Amino acid sequence: MGTKKVERVTVGQLIDHLKVFDRDSEVIFGGDDSLTFYRTKGRGEGGVQIEFNEQVSNGEIVSFDKN
Repeated sequence: MGTKKVERVTVGQLIDHLKVFDRDSEVIFGGDDSLTFYRTKGRGEGGVQIEFNEQVSNGEIVSFDKN
């Protein structure tokens, strides 16, 4: 089994991709609405982590309650 390279994206690149949409457009994570946004969190120098209410383990989505 091969190792998959992790693709990184900057905040600027993400904004560039999103700026063509209206600010009120709904953002969907996953093809079937499978991930729900939880929060963003600063990580290290210049890092931003986007967290979801679900975890993905071995390609399977595992839902859990963070509240």
